[in-house]
Amino acid sequence: MRDRGGTARHVLGFNTFWSSKDIALERLSFGVFLCAVAWAPFPLGSNRPWSWSLLVLLITGVWILWCCSIWRNPKTVGRLSRGLLGPIILGLLAIGWGIIQVVPFVPADWARPAWRIAAEVTGREVAPTISVLPWRSTTEIMKLSSYVMAAWLARVFAREPKQADILLNALVAIGAFYAAYGFVLVLIGQSQFEIFYGMPLQQVARDFPGPFVNHNSFATYEGLIAVCAGVRLVSGGWHQTEKVQGVRAHLTHLAQYLLGRGIAWLLATALAFSAVLSTGSRGGNLATWAAMIALVLIALGLATPQKRGWATLAIASSVMITALALLEMNGGSLSSRLNDMSSSGATDKTRLLLWNDAVHMIHNAPLTGWGLGTYQIVYPLFSTTPMPFIMDKAHNDYLELAAGWGLPAAVLWWVALLWLNGVCLRGLFVRRSNLLFPALGIGASILVGIHSLFDFSLQMPAVALTYATILGMGVGQAFAKSDRSRIGSQT
Repeated sequence: MRDRGGTARHVLGFNTFWSSKDIALERLSFGVFLCAVAWAPFPLGSNRPWSWSLLVLLITGVWILWCCSIWRNPKTVGRLSRGLLGPIILGLLAIGWGIIQVVPFVPADWARPAWRIAAEVTGREVAPTISVLPWRSTTEIMKLSSYVMAAWLARVFAREPKQADILLNALVAIGAFYAAYGFVLVLIGQSQFEIFYGMPLQQVARDFPGPFVNHNSFATYEGLIAVCAGVRLVSGGWHQTEKVQGVRAHLTHLAQYLLGRGIAWLLATALAFSAVLSTGSRGGNLATWAAMIALVLIALGLATPQKRGWATLAIASSVMITALALLEMNGGSLSSRLNDMSSSGATDKTRLLLWNDAVHMIHNAPLTGWGLGTYQIVYPLFSTTPMPFIMDKAHNDYLELAAGWGLPAAVLWWVALLWLNGVCLRGLFVRRSNLLFPALGIGASILVGIHSLFDFSLQMPAVALTYATILGMGVGQAFAKSDRSRIGSQT
């Protein structure tokens, strides 16, 4: 009995030791993940080869650390995947096709004719691929894979409410910092591009790009942060007035909240939204306003059955009134751009030409695509109107993705994203607490979905990483408490 008991104690101690190591590894991976999210916007939105390579290495490092934390219990992955196998399979199939596009072992009929012409001109045997520029397609696959890893990691880290709160609070704090940093750059007459490369950008005098190169991308990023901060503000006010009776008492507690515990969220919301307005991005502002209105409607729908609709409306109205006041104070650049659009007939002819040419690219290779990230190379072949500058983006992520990836792979990717949003939507009905997280996943998708119609912000690694984090966080808190308890008890 003594030996048996001693063995039991030894095994128990061994398991406790390794469990503590696993917990420490997961905490370390969570900390490094937060560092990666915080770093991503600083080097021009990580939209340079060295910076996106570093970002991918950071996310991969976090992934490896997390894998090490669960290596003794691989069934954890299956449990965490419960309810998500559909979008996971669809996403992996799409990425798999991207890999097929760059390998030289495809049927000759699938490969681009350019490879045959190159072989004839050079007199050398050339391994044909579907992608007209395999190294660039490989880079895009690498970045897309890192976003998938980031979404999964956010889903894992946010499975517990306390860690979800930490992740959301960190996102808001990071975004508020970069909004303030953008205003500081304007005040000192500097641009992030000049800080890194010593070359001033002429449009900075009018635009407000913050740490990014393009003001539209900064608008999308800060729009996501404004939505996060606004939802956190409304949610906190909701709980502040939860047990209060009477209109006067509600208003008193609401005022106390906005000037007390809620002041940080109010300032963060105002700062991020001011940054969106200051960019003057028409698409960014349209997308941010659409996401905010959608979230207000979701909040009202959730609050009405609990007889808290008017309180939620009061809080949301305060946020919207603040937003309108900020529009009046900081909307000069946006107003100027809208006036320019009105005087030119409200038509952006350049974008229309780019979209039309992208449609021709899709029509020419609807199934195989031209290779991810090859728009700049292929576009001149289909351009109907010469442009006085290089066009490296289609200013529509949907068309550019379909042209590069091929329609089947692009549709698989879009369906996977819609599926994840469906998981978040279901979470609004099956959960009774922390509904702000699945709501945020939906709101963020509305924002980037609308802006992607007019621009290419999701091709900026910092924006894509932030969106993936918010969506993963929403999915992580979209399951009923019983489901999460079952997962947590076995991990």
